[in-house]
Amino acid sequence: GNAGMENRQADGNTPIRNKDIPLLRRVVAAMQEVCLGEERIQWLHDRMTFITQRFSQTPGCGGQPMGFDSALASLDDMSDAHRKKVKDCLRELQQAERIINDIPNPNMRTFVTMLYMMELPPAQVRSELNMSKWKYQHVRETVERARDMKSVRWNDALSEEENSEKSKLPVDS
Repeated sequence: GNAGMENRQADGNTPIRNKDIPLLRRVVAAMQEVCLGEERIQWLHDRMTFITQRFSQTPGCGGQPMGFDSALASLDDMSDAHRKKVKDCLRELQQAERIINDIPNPNMRTFVTMLYMMELPPAQVRSELNMSKWKYQHVRETVERARDMKSVRWNDALSEEENSEKSKLPVDS
């Protein structure tokens, strides 16, 4: 439905300018890919160990089974590719960590992590951080319109609602 659209754009017609957001979104996917790669390598390794044991227990079967060398080569290639993926993932993770740690306000660090890295639904982000719909929308637009996380004017994002809330209070005259 609409949740997917809301993840891409703050108010339906503002494209995301913030260049840090795609990086933060990639990190989780990269980590999942690394885990899948490890599972595949482990599976192939276990399979080859099983085959090797079967052949070594078979009397009169000297030498290595056909296809064994190519399986070994394939395991090596997978391991090399996996190591490169792990390095890339760690580099992106460090970048993401720097981006998040540079955000001065702890609530805003959580906001950015939940929305762009964990990709939680907006309603969940709002309830976890106890934000009104207006405040959520305002902060999100402030974040997405900035050039990058360093350029976000966090004070504006945070203080504006308090001002508008105060203006709604009856004034003692």
